[in-house]
Amino acid sequence: MKTHSALLHIILISFSLNAWGQTPVPIEDDNSSIQKWASKVQRQPSRVLYRFNLGVAYHKQKKYKKALYQYKKVILAKSRLAPICRYYRAKIFNSAGYTNKAKKELTYIDLKTVPKNLRTNVLILKNSLFAEDLEASIDEENEDTSASKSSEEEQRFFASLNLSRGRNSNPLFSSDISNDTEEQDTQSRWTANLSYTPLIKDSYDWKVKYSYSQTDYKENSDANSSYHNVSLPLAIYTSKYRWTLIPEFIADTYAGESFSENSGATIEGTYRKDSTYWSISYQYLKANVKSSDYSYLNGHTQALRGSMQTRWHSSQISSALIFNKYSYQDTDDLASSYNSLNLDLNYTHYWGSWELNIGGFFEARLYSLATNDSEARSDRKSTGSLQLAYNYNNNLSLSFDFSKTRNESNFNSDDNNRSYEQTISLFGLNLYY
Repeated sequence: MKTHSALLHIILISFSLNAWGQTPVPIEDDNSSIQKWASKVQRQPSRVLYRFNLGVAYHKQKKYKKALYQYKKVILAKSRLAPICRYYRAKIFNSAGYTNKAKKELTYIDLKTVPKNLRTNVLILKNSLFAEDLEASIDEENEDTSASKSSEEEQRFFASLNLSRGRNSNPLFSSDISNDTEEQDTQSRWTANLSYTPLIKDSYDWKVKYSYSQTDYKENSDANSSYHNVSLPLAIYTSKYRWTLIPEFIADTYAGESFSENSGATIEGTYRKDSTYWSISYQYLKANVKSSDYSYLNGHTQALRGSMQTRWHSSQISSALIFNKYSYQDTDDLASSYNSLNLDLNYTHYWGSWELNIGGFFEARLYSLATNDSEARSDRKSTGSLQLAYNYNNNLSLSFDFSKTRNESNFNSDDNNRSYEQTISLFGLNLYY
């Protein structure tokens, strides 16, 4: 880490002292620098520091489109290097005559988040574009900037908190117990994610992750629920592949009581070419149900997942096909085990501080055949979703989520057939660190 910090510090100072207006002091051969950082990004695309240095290398070579792309990736990752990337993008746009785009980048920069040795340069550029009085010059350019150190800390620790509140047309939907529906209710949901990386190397890293989510209803429903998830992903990187082993533990509650505990592991292989990723994974979880009323759900689950994600310019498309096998304790009168096939599609578009996501999900379930044929069933579930988010800065965003789901359960006995719908609309506040 010290080597990375020192290198980034040298890069930042060389660019700031030259104000990007002259040829920066060469640190290494430009072509070899591009190859070096491109190789590191290829192996570990989630490492923000590598992307930043690759953008710098492209910038020095005057490969501006590629530099803009790498800087944008750093910004979207909500890294502490994002304000620097905003400034460098503004410099590129301004030099190319795109004044409005340069101004737009500068409006997102909070001066307090810019390394001290670059603040004066940011102020000068703002003054030249917005014709404002230049604020008092900050005479701290020779002080040590902690940008690279902060970047490493940001990579090692990540936290997010989502708070949302809105309306749910049918809270009973998730419980899947009858054809009846509850009256619409006010739904509150909050989700917290923590991630710490105690071990980072060029060829592997190890993370500790914890997430918690809770859903509460205010008026009519008692279907409150919560989830805890602890995972320890170990990732190994090669030039084109990433191999990940993820031990995990999941615990949940329903209606205020402990419901189940699940433990197991996922193994995943990912192949990357340019900005496209193909992944295949297998997950095994052992289910230990705490509620005596649902003891027949003790057993295990397996999932085989294939996915693809690609990105170009300001858009991203992802898709996944998942086969699940749920093996529970079936009885003569109750078929709880089932197989399911899921299809998940998502499209995301970014423009400025706005982000739009449109999603579609389909699930087909086929339950095991019980001795009592009337209990044999198949389910179909489909969901459409839309999310619109405004990223106020690197630490705060506002969002609106809307989803509509329809579920149909078809039994051998038509008298047992049921279907219901659920519509959820939520306004959210998202905090990142």
